[in-house]
Amino acid sequence: MKILVTGHLGFIGSHLYEALKKYEGYEVWGVDLKDKDNPMNDIRSLVPGDLMQTHIVFHLAAQPKVQNSIDDPLFTNDHNTTGTLNLLWCAKEAGVKRFIYSASSSAYGNQDILPLKEDMKPNPMSPYALQKLAGEYYCKLFSDLYRLETTSLRY
Repeated sequence: MKILVTGHLGFIGSHLYEALKKYEGYEVWGVDLKDKDNPMNDIRSLVPGDLMQTHIVFHLAAQPKVQNSIDDPLFTNDHNTTGTLNLLWCAKEAGVKRFIYSASSSAYGNQDILPLKEDMKPNPMSPYALQKLAGEYYCKLFSDLYRLETTSLRY
C-alpha cells in the first residue's frame, strides 16, 4: 500500500509518518516545504502522475499560524485552500482511494459551551480558520461529486 503524508516534517505529520513506516507492506512518502532537498516538496506543485498508485493521502500540510493568516491572508490561502484543492484534484485524477484531511478546531471559533462538539455550527474568526473550513467543504464536495472517499479530522 502506497501512502502519502503531506506535512510529514511537522509535529503530527512526523509522528504519523514514522508510525506508518513501521508497518510491513506500506510504502510511505512525504511532501513538506521544510524538505529543501526534495524536488517535490510543495503540494501546490504536485500533478496527478505524482500520485499514481497511491492508495491513501493524509493531508496535514498547512501554513498554521493564525497571526500569519491575518497578516498575509493571500499567502496562507494559497497554501491552505488552493493547495488542498490542488491535492484533492490530483488525488481524484490519480484514482486515490482515501483522502484524510487535517482540519482544525479553529473552525468552531468562540463557542459558549465547552467541550466543543462536532454538531456545533462553525464560526471561523480568522483567515486560517476559514481556510481550514473551506478545505473540509472541498473534501465533502469531492466525496459527493467524484466519489473520492474523504475524512476530515478537527484536532
